[in-house]
Amino acid sequence: MNRTRGCMRILCSRVPLLCTLCFFHFNFSYAATNFQEQSERLQLIYVHLLDFRSNGAPFQPEKSIFQLALDILIIPKINNRIGSRDEEIEALPLIPRPRVRYFHYSGIFAGAFWLPPLEIKGYEANVYGWEGGWNFSLGWLLLRPRFYYSTGRIIGQITEVDSKDQFSFDRRGADFSLGKQFNNFTPYLAYGAGVVSTQATIESDGAILRVKDHHYDYAVLGISGRFGDLLINFEQYRTDTFLRHFAISLAYDF
Repeated sequence: MNRTRGCMRILCSRVPLLCTLCFFHFNFSYAATNFQEQSERLQLIYVHLLDFRSNGAPFQPEKSIFQLALDILIIPKINNRIGSRDEEIEALPLIPRPRVRYFHYSGIFAGAFWLPPLEIKGYEANVYGWEGGWNFSLGWLLLRPRFYYSTGRIIGQITEVDSKDQFSFDRRGADFSLGKQFNNFTPYLAYGAGVVSTQATIESDGAILRVKDHHYDYAVLGISGRFGDLLINFEQYRTDTFLRHFAISLAYDF
């Protein structure tokens, strides 16, 4: 009995550490057992990597601010297997995403981003979106509800080298963030949910693969550092049950 209690105490003491390791694990696992499930998984992975997340801690602005930012989306290693073979995807290691925001001194804000149709390493993307929300505080707690929409199309070597496959999506979602400021730094947590539809058109055989109205949720662990008008931000994401990735953002206030 004493040995059992001792084991239980050790296990309980390790639970927070295990949870942290699971949250920060960058790969994913997903039990896709047939072609349709594998195709859907692969489409969802890529569309989640392009999701329009907050990329910034909640804060209470003292004046109206216009902000220019660059999000750097880090692409993790991905299992591209569909059917009996691995897809020969030449994925980019990161995706830069420019965005703008306007914060009113009342806390209300609006923003947008656009990935222009420039070809990079065989890929051409035309992706854009907008967001809106409200920053406010309750005592020491900083809060922010946010709504967003994004859509776009990517053309490139998705299934084979030098192919011109097409991938398009349409998404809407919302999230809620809370944080606390410590001098120049603000750690924060967020939880969000969304609905996305995708379509992949394969050039080699003309196949059209669709995912219709997929509901998903995600958790965010982030920290912002403000140094004068310069903002540096890090966010770690856990999306659905099968994807972990992160993003780094640089922003400047005018």
